[in-house]
Amino acid sequence: MRNLGVFALWASMLLWLYGGGQIGFYREYYTIEKMDEILGIAYEERVPAFLPGIETLAGGFMIFALAILAAALWERRIERTLRNT
Repeated sequence: MRNLGVFALWASMLLWLYGGGQIGFYREYYTIEKMDEILGIAYEERVPAFLPGIETLAGGFMIFALAILAAALWERRIERTLRNT
């Protein structure tokens, strides 16, 4: 159970870093500034992409915390059962 929590924490961190390490919330696009060749006017073009944000880290940490809590409660329950028998 603890290994699952650690795995979730690492996986969320790696996903966040792979996506560019956004400090804000996730985005569904990023913008590229381009220059019109004929008129010479600069414009922005949206490129669709999934860029994970800080909530990815928060979700991984929540899974980590819940898995550690569940493992601790499970061990405590097993210890009580062994003491009573």
